[in-house]
Amino acid sequence: KNQKKKMTGRKVKIEVDGMRCEKGCANKVKTALEKVDGVINVKSNFSERTFTVTTEEEDSYTDNNTDINERLIDAISSLGAFSCQIVDMESEMEEISNSAKLLPK
Repeated sequence: KNQKKKMTGRKVKIEVDGMRCEKGCANKVKTALEKVDGVINVKSNFSERTFTVTTEEEDSYTDNNTDINERLIDAISSLGAFSCQIVDMESEMEEISNSAKLLPK
């Protein structure tokens, strides 16, 4: 399935405890996160027990992104077997402008 891709947005990294297997647990969490309104993309890293979620740009302006963060945490918590916390947030635009500085002219 094709996800809509935007260059603008915000990345949120979530650490999830309680996952025992990549196919079952990690996929369950990934699917739950993908269903959250405002989510563009979800990448999982089972060895680190983290998920990096890219959210729509407009959500980053609502109360310092609290709304979308709460929805992401609620989606994982609703599965019952996992505990989670947000470990990092960054703006896609910051990442793009930082990497652009590294390119030779």
